[in-house]
Order: sequence, then C-alpha cells, then structure tokens
Amino acid sequence: MGRYTEEVENVSCSNICGLVCFDRFIVKTGSITPFAGAHSIRQMKVSVSPFVHVASKCQNSANLPNVVEELKRLTKGNPMVPITKEETGEHIVAGSGELHLQICLKHLKEDHACSPLKKTDPVVSHGETVTDNSNILGLSKPPNKQLTDKAS
Repeated sequence: MGRYTEEVENVSCSNICGLVCFDRFIVKTGSITPFAGAHSIRQMKVSVSPFVHVASKCQNSANLPNVVEELKRLTKGNPMVPITKEETGEHIVAGSGELHLQICLKHLKEDHACSPLKKTDPVVSHGETVTDNSNILGLSKPPNKQLTDKAS
C-alpha cells in the first residue's frame, strides 16, 4: 500500500519492490529472480487477527463488479484485511483496528478510484475463552429458567 507507483529499470539486492500485473500468477507474495539457486522470501505470518469489522455496500449497483475487483486488490495487497460477502450483498471488511480500516477504505476510495460505498460504523468482535479450571462454581439461569449452565 505505497503512496504512489513509480516505474524503475531495476531493483538491487536486499530492496523490496511491488510489482503490478502479476496478480494472476502470484497470489500474495513471491520472489522473482533470474538465479535458479536463490532462496524464496517466506510469506509474512501475522499473529494478530482482524477484530474490527465494517459492512460496506456499493451505492451504485452498476459499479458493483468494479468495487468487488478493487476489494480483491485491497485484500491481496494487505494480508490483514480479509473481506467476506454476506447474503444481504454487503461486503464485510475486517482490520486490526479502526485506524487500520480507515486507512484501507481511504486507500480504496482515493488510489483505486473506487465507487462510493455505504459504510456502517465499525463493530468490534469480542470473544472469550476459558484457559484454566476454577474452584468457584458458576451458575447461569436465564429468565425463562429452562436452560441452566454450570461452570467449574
């Protein structure tokens, strides 16, 4: 997600560059070299999962194919931005924070010349898990008193 693209003749060793028009051949990352014995750069592993979600819908349905294509480009360029499509036709864009999503959607609007999108307010998904046993007995009774949960 660079600020702009610039054409260069060559890139010297240990520099990183972005290539355009390779999206049919390389899905996310890759190493291109003329040397057969060169080592590939490993794909970056991200340990943070995206937890802020924004639902977006195309304002003009005639531009929907272009918007979908731009959303695909966005997720290819940024592995922390998965995009899912809901049955309602909304595309859910997820990110690692509200600022991250704002930057991605601004980039989508300005740099990719994307059609205007209707966006919802950011929603934070929250999940909890139990990692250890407790000595305290927990009891949960809903108002209808039909389902009871015990946790220990």
